[in-house]
Amino acid sequence: MPQDNAAHKENARLDALDRLQIMHSGYEQPFDRIVRMVANLFDVPNVGIHLLDDSNQWVKAFEGQRFACPRDQSVCQFILEINELMVIPDLREDVRTRELAIVSGPPHLRFYAGMPLITSDGYTVGTLCLIDMQPRAGLDKAQQTQFQEFAALITEVMELRVHYQRTAQALHKATEFDAVTGLYNRVALIREGQRLLGQAGNDAATAVIKVRLDRMNLVLGSFGQQGGLAVMQTIAGRLSALSEPPVLLGRGNGNNFVLIRIGTDTDSQATLELWLNDMASRILTAVTQPIALAEHSINLTASLGLALMDNNTAVYHVVDAASAASLGSRELGGNQARRFSAEEFSAFRDRINIEAELRKAFSEQLFELHYQPIIDMSEQGQIRGAEALIRWPRPGNLPIGPDQFIPVAEEIGIISELGLWVFSTACRDLASWQQGRQLWIAVNLSPVQLTDPQLTDKLVSRAQAAGVSCSQIKLEITEGALETEYDSVSKTLRELHQAGFMLAVDDFGTGHSSMNRVIRMPFDALKVDRGFVSDCPDGAGAAVVTSMGALADQLNMELIAEGVETASQEAFLLQHGYRLAQGYRYARPMPADAFSNYLNTSPS
Repeated sequence: MPQDNAAHKENARLDALDRLQIMHSGYEQPFDRIVRMVANLFDVPNVGIHLLDDSNQWVKAFEGQRFACPRDQSVCQFILEINELMVIPDLREDVRTRELAIVSGPPHLRFYAGMPLITSDGYTVGTLCLIDMQPRAGLDKAQQTQFQEFAALITEVMELRVHYQRTAQALHKATEFDAVTGLYNRVALIREGQRLLGQAGNDAATAVIKVRLDRMNLVLGSFGQQGGLAVMQTIAGRLSALSEPPVLLGRGNGNNFVLIRIGTDTDSQATLELWLNDMASRILTAVTQPIALAEHSINLTASLGLALMDNNTAVYHVVDAASAASLGSRELGGNQARRFSAEEFSAFRDRINIEAELRKAFSEQLFELHYQPIIDMSEQGQIRGAEALIRWPRPGNLPIGPDQFIPVAEEIGIISELGLWVFSTACRDLASWQQGRQLWIAVNLSPVQLTDPQLTDKLVSRAQAAGVSCSQIKLEITEGALETEYDSVSKTLRELHQAGFMLAVDDFGTGHSSMNRVIRMPFDALKVDRGFVSDCPDGAGAAVVTSMGALADQLNMELIAEGVETASQEAFLLQHGYRLAQGYRYARPMPADAFSNYLNTSPS
């Protein structure tokens, strides 16, 4: 039993040494600096950091001579037994050491002082040694303390070194691989594809398949973020099973995957054509297989884009072409594969350029707000509030409306910060217009913003900084925001309402959220879409306007009509309980200065 225990302890010690990942690691400046400092402090010609495995003494750093030798011929072996400072003034006089080859023969060592290197979990992995060819006196108390401190410093550096290496590996993994699926991320995938293309020769061809998952919004709406991640992992596993070398597989940005195959000497363009068609068919079959999720079975489809280019075309260019083709597939209903076309690619490149321009406009704050008055039809057109509408001036370019650039801002991840800018700017403008007026400002919130758990705190602090009350801000939320991540969105809406903000359902009647969800939320107002208002008084939409008036009355909600343009529309709305309205009949959206002048010349 004692032998078994000793063997167990030795195995545990060797495991601790292995975890340090330091054996055979070569020169490292921190350790060399330490041995030089120790040599100078103790005035000895030889200092070494020695590591002891099961059979050898390895030198990690040294000053003076290097003393690598078998473990059973080293002086350091005895420190493993006592696990504390060992000082031998004359090695020839000590029965343990006088027969060692390095003592009885060259280099004829005489003095030795060794301090164990003990890890934080209590294992001795080596020693810090003072060595001389002449006998010396022992170390005094102060020297022993200093020696111990240096040994402790060495083990701390060793362990910090391991921590740094692991952190560097984790960082590399984070920058190279997608955290959800474990696949290459888009940047690393394209870089690896380009590397392989460079090895394949000047005439090499590149084939790419872009897999864009359809209907993921329904998954998120029904099963939340965790459900969405589970689906991505399942699809990643299925695609991995189909993608054997030399095929590269990675996750793109969002709910999509990319497969890349670089042509080699044995891969003709015809071979790659066959691969594209065969792989596309297999992918569509794999994606459409049912997925078990939270005791449910769900079915997805995918929009595939295929691209093949030769003459050593840059890989990112081929990936972009496949992305454009996948968008065309999605627009046709999905669950199919489409080949790249020049027209689709041109439209896709325009989209990429808009993204770049949008990022630049965001970083340089090139947006501005316009305001459209919201008036009280029952009080001779008195102004009750205004809706803040973001505009993107593009000198020298065709204008792009919010309905076009807001979805792009959501996709590239700047919508939350852009929304906060809109809110802050609107609050400051409202503060400058108050002057005794009872005005409120309507500000649109993106569905993405509503998933931020800190949104309420952010908006309250900005309203307070501008000097306006939360009750003067009407936050407009589209019905679509209630379709996804309902639990977190409803929690945020309740927090906003409790903070004093007014809440309105924007474009009511055009979304697909259930009425049950709308009436259970703390909304103060329904904003009826202009499409229904334009049908009044005689079109089909007039019935919808009428029913919404009755609904709002029952739910004790305020009604706001959008897009009012004629006197007959206004009369119809008043007849059916509508009081507030906005539209070209009263004023078009205008810059802040023009709205200020409009206020001063309008009924108060």
